[in-house]
Order: sequence, then C-alpha cells, then structure tokens
Amino acid sequence: MRSLLLSIALAMIATAAASAQATPYSKAPPAAGAAPGSDSAHIPDFMIALADGKHLTRADLDKSKPVMIVYYSPTCDHCQHFGQDLAAHIGEFKGVQIVMVTFRPLNEVQDFIRITHLTGSGALIGSEGLRWTVQHHYNITTFPFVAAYDRHWKLRGVFRYPPVDLSTLRRDLLGHEK
Repeated sequence: MRSLLLSIALAMIATAAASAQATPYSKAPPAAGAAPGSDSAHIPDFMIALADGKHLTRADLDKSKPVMIVYYSPTCDHCQHFGQDLAAHIGEFKGVQIVMVTFRPLNEVQDFIRITHLTGSGALIGSEGLRWTVQHHYNITTFPFVAAYDRHWKLRGVFRYPPVDLSTLRRDLLGHEK
C-alpha cells in the first residue's frame, strides 16, 4: 500500500513539474480573460512598502506610461546582476515606471538598492511582505521575473528565467530602441 501511495505521489510531482515548464520569454500576451495565477493581462492591485517607508499601489502609477513589474529577491545573484545592469542602463528606460517588488523585509530591500546602485534611479523598489499579491498573480517561481506593459497597460510579454536581457526587454517588449 505504501509503495502504491509513493508511486502516485511521484507521478503527481512529475506531472506538475512537466506542466510548469514554460518558455523564458513570451512576447505574445495571454488569452483574454486569463485567470489569476497565469500571466494575467492586467497589472494586479498591489500595495508595497517602498524602501523610504512610503506605500505604493497600482492607483499611484501614471496610466499613460509603460510599466515594468520586476519581482526579485534581494539576496538572489541573478537579481543583483539584473539590478546592476538596470542601474547602468536606466536612462534607456526613461518614461517607464519600474516597480520592483519582493516579499523580503525592507532592510534587505535597502541593502539591494545599495548593492545594485539603484539609489536615485527612479525605480520604485519595495516589499509586498507576506501578502504575496504580485507573486500569486503571475505565479512566480523564479527570480528575477519581469512583466512589461506598454503605455496603454497592455501586457507585452514576460521574462520568467534569468538572465533577463535588458536590450531585448527594451526593444521587443517596450518598443524602445537604443
């Protein structure tokens, strides 16, 4: 009986792992009416505490400007490299609202900002804490995750796996040329 239960459990895990495989970059937006937990076509209602202690919600964003949602972990090497690359090329994203969200505490967010040199970049960097609103909305399992929306807030695509190439993100997802 135990071996039967173990076999069933292993089969379920293998099936879940196989169905979770996705391409790292998807230029096409999801089908209309995509359910939460997928790459939803809309920006989720979120509330994050910014590194300076202020709060930010979706309602605070300018609805006429592109938005880049970045989900990261402050201690993730890929996320730190992404942040440093973004800081070095921040001028290429002028006019884009960059919202960087984690679940980790604000002291780690502040360390991340210092390590990545994003201080004064204009990126809105904070933590959603243990609310998991953004993480569950996009079904995020790897870091960094990026969802890019054009100036009409239409989802242009997502990056799910590192490394995230900023030139491809800028050109293909946001329509910006260098």
